Amino acid sequence: MKKYACQLFTAQTGESSARLEDENGNTIHLHSLVDPRLESRYFQDLNIWGDRIILLGTGLGYHVSQLLHRIPSDSQIIVIEYYQELAEICIKERFSKQPVFITSQSSDPVSILRNFIDGGRYVQVIKHPVAYRVQQLFYDKLLQETLYSKTVSKERTSLLLYGNFFLQEELRSAMNNCGNTAVFDYRKFSDCLHYHCDLEESLQKLRPEMIISVNMMGFDGSGVLSDLSFKYGIPVSVWFVDDPTPILLHQNQFIKSNMTAFCWEKTYLNGLRKAGFKDAHYLPLATSPELFSRKPASPGTVKLAFVGSAMNGEFLENIRRKIIWNPSYDSIVKQSAEIISECNRCNVADIISQVSRKLNISLPDDTRNVVWLQALIIHTASMLKRKRVINSVKDLGIETFGDPQGWRQLCGSWIKTHHDIDYRTELASVYRKIEINLNITSSQMPTGVNQRVFDIPASGSFVLNDKQSDLEELFEKDEVVTYCSIDELKEKIRYYSNNESARRRISENALFHIMKEHTYLNRYKKMCTLINK
Repeated sequence: MKKYACQLFTAQTGESSARLEDENGNTIHLHSLVDPRLESRYFQDLNIWGDRIILLGTGLGYHVSQLLHRIPSDSQIIVIEYYQELAEICIKERFSKQPVFITSQSSDPVSILRNFIDGGRYVQVIKHPVAYRVQQLFYDKLLQETLYSKTVSKERTSLLLYGNFFLQEELRSAMNNCGNTAVFDYRKFSDCLHYHCDLEESLQKLRPEMIISVNMMGFDGSGVLSDLSFKYGIPVSVWFVDDPTPILLHQNQFIKSNMTAFCWEKTYLNGLRKAGFKDAHYLPLATSPELFSRKPASPGTVKLAFVGSAMNGEFLENIRRKIIWNPSYDSIVKQSAEIISECNRCNVADIISQVSRKLNISLPDDTRNVVWLQALIIHTASMLKRKRVINSVKDLGIETFGDPQGWRQLCGSWIKTHHDIDYRTELASVYRKIEINLNITSSQMPTGVNQRVFDIPASGSFVLNDKQSDLEELFEKDEVVTYCSIDELKEKIRYYSNNESARRRISENALFHIMKEHTYLNRYKKMCTLINK
């Protein structure tokens, strides 16, 4: 543990302040050099929920004054401050009567804290961020031997990290059907202090048997969720429904041994295990019966259509902005994307490397730019793939729904486009009025299947899928129709356009199978089964 000398000094406002100096002369200020009283404002609306309050690392305690006005009189308080001198000043200046306190000089801090915690129902830890961080090992060791060593019985409840992101609402609905829904809405928090406070309250009061995140959404940028879930011994399940590689650029540091990854695409599983997850399992997408069910088609039947974006324009520009750009990368992106768009099971990294060597252009030498360049190439390949397929069936009357401007930019003014579609309120009715729904899978999914595979038959409509190997695992031959080439695509469009009974038979077979095995309730149960093993 690094040693610091504690020094008191006078801030510009005349208030006392404190700093720590190590043996090399490096200084850390515990409070402001200007007005240390201002730090209390960050605690003024902090949720107070514990009947045992641990003030962990107090410094001189400017924030404590704010908290004492709001802590209920029947709640008990303990002060834990590494530096005896700071603890004594804090207690003298902020408390009307002497609280229990612990410092690095206390003879038996573990027993003191255990006695304090015993008899309490909920123990709330409130940290002074700087004071805690400077002597984190001391504080963490003390809590680990007391608060986090307690065996807490788990309820049959899963805590979903929720922010209205893709699939979160569908998972919440599935969990509702099991009667064990608990939601932690991470959108409410703009800072780590309040996030930590409310998350720990949820963990203590709900005692969930599992925490669920989609794409690691809801993880904070400081490792609070990672730290608390690990200390409380709560498994965390992360369901990746996008390429996890860019996500892990930042989140990789927060992966711990209590975390299990689930992924909709098998090719990423080994990478997730190497990233540090306890294990990684294949978990394909599904459908939500509450949103997609068989009903009469809407008026105005469309013969052939694709529902989805063109994946061009601002979508690709947002990825490009994440890269320290070199104009020479344009050639790498163009040539690599063209190859990938026509090759389903190719090794993306190998292709990019081969193209860069052929062009004699160096790739970025840092991980971040390599990852985002690869993401840009993959999504550009998806755009080229969609353009090629849509243009190839121009003479068969293809229409598109969603992203009308993007489609006109990509394919030209000839294409008949329709407005953007809301997934939860409009999409099912759009699928129903299309006789043949075309599916074109993103290049980030070499083997996996997307939402259309499940949602379109669940709506009672017919889908013509590009061939993905996972389709054979998920469906029987009489439940899906696929194409491997443009010629085969055109041939099957012509056949099924004139054969309504065949379309209906295949859709009904798929619908029955989907409602039995491919709903989000099925996926949630599968997740629980694997975690409970």
